[in-house]
Order: sequence, then C-alpha cells, then structure tokens
Amino acid sequence: TDNEPLSDELAANDDLPSSDKLMTNDDLPFTDEQTPHNGSGNSSNKNEADEAKSSTDSIDTSDISEVSAASEDFDHFEVDSFLNCMGKDNLLKLHETLVHVYGMKQGQTIYKTIKDKSYSYTPERLTRKKKVERFTGIIFAHSDINDPGDFVDFLEKNRNKTKNLNGIRSAITKSYGETDGLKYYSLFKPYFKIISALK
Repeated sequence: TDNEPLSDELAANDDLPSSDKLMTNDDLPFTDEQTPHNGSGNSSNKNEADEAKSSTDSIDTSDISEVSAASEDFDHFEVDSFLNCMGKDNLLKLHETLVHVYGMKQGQTIYKTIKDKSYSYTPERLTRKKKVERFTGIIFAHSDINDPGDFVDFLEKNRNKTKNLNGIRSAITKSYGETDGLKYYSLFKPYFKIISALK
C-alpha cells in the first residue's frame, strides 16, 4: 500500500469536506483590525482617520517654545569666551568643551544654538595667556575646586607638557602636591589638549 498514489487515498477519504463546502474569504468573519473586501466597512477607517486628524489638531506646542527659550538660557559671557578662545569654526573642540562643562543635555543645546549662523557674539582679540585665564576660570567656576591663584602661570610654564597627560600629571603633582595636584589634574584632564592648542 505504500506504493499507491496519495491522491487515491485523499479521494477515498470521506472525512474531508468537499470543495463546494469549503468557506471562501467572503464567508470569514473579520475583526476590528480587519476590513471587509467589499468596501462596505470603510466607516471604521474613516472614523480612525478623523480621530487621528483631530489629535494632531490639538498637539501641545508649548514644549517647542520652551526648547527655544532653553537654547538661550546660558551664560553668554562664558560661551562667548569659549568661542573667542577656540574660534567659532573649531566645532569639535567647542562641542567637547560645552558637553564637559555644562553636561550633555545643556551642552548639546548650547552647541546647536552657537552653531547656528544667526548666533552672534562679539569677537575679541585675546592674548594666549588671557585665553588660558578665561578658559580655566570658567572650568574652576563650574567645579567645587578653588583656583590656587597661579594655575594659569603654571600652565604657561608647562605648556609643552600639556600635550602629554603623563607629563602634565607629573608636573602638577610636583608643583601642588599629590592631593591637590591630582584634583587639578582630574578637573582639567579633558581640557589639557584644548588648552595646549590655544594660540
């Protein structure tokens, strides 16, 4: 019997419904997610479209104005100082600095604001030492560590070492002691290369 064709077995099986008793797609019930194929049930789709339209009509736009207001909610003197120290075209270093100083969310917002061509600031001609002084002053102001008073002079004296983290770490701990030196090193570690590139 294994060699008999399968079609003969199926033809002889009286338990299977005949093709005229099978349900067609038109006979099948549909759920709320489905629509009938004959087009008579499109009213539910129309209602959904009307609901979607009315929900977009009532979108709360107050957040948009809050974001715009937040984009200008920063210390312009500090941000303009960063622009004057690094230049408005040094976008990578500006972004890095803003995120380190102000945190990711506010730093990103400030970055997007100053990157816009409509943002205006007053360019200043600063000496390198004045740039370092402004830059470090802002960093100290955003920390709980006090400026020792001669940190700018220290950085100027050790300018060639600021390119190498091990070199500047050694110089800081030698000048300020292990405890204070490591505090200054940790605070300025993200900025040493930026400071060394200031002109």
